[in-house]
Amino acid sequence: MNGIKKDEEFWFEDGNLILLVSELYCVVSVILTDCASEQIDGVHFNLYRKLLVRQCGVFADILDLPEASIAAEGISIEHPIHVPDVAANDFRFILRYIFGLYVQVN
Repeated sequence: MNGIKKDEEFWFEDGNLILLVSELYCVVSVILTDCASEQIDGVHFNLYRKLLVRQCGVFADILDLPEASIAAEGISIEHPIHVPDVAANDFRFILRYIFGLYVQVN
């Protein structure tokens, strides 16, 4: 599949939860009073569902839906779970905190 960008730090080949996070940039006006986010592209993260749920209550709530409602979402790169309103770089920092990673994962 063309155009798929896998995160270099948080793409685990044996992961079982695929999330798509936008790469955002901020356009600042001349007056510097308003900032509009504009989607450029997306980055895919392949994570471990149980680990994410165990470490973070927010994800536990999001992913604690009836199986039928999320059956197809997040299990393949063609049907990722979209994470809105967060930039990929910010999401990496969140994941490093959740997983206690202070060094880059290879």
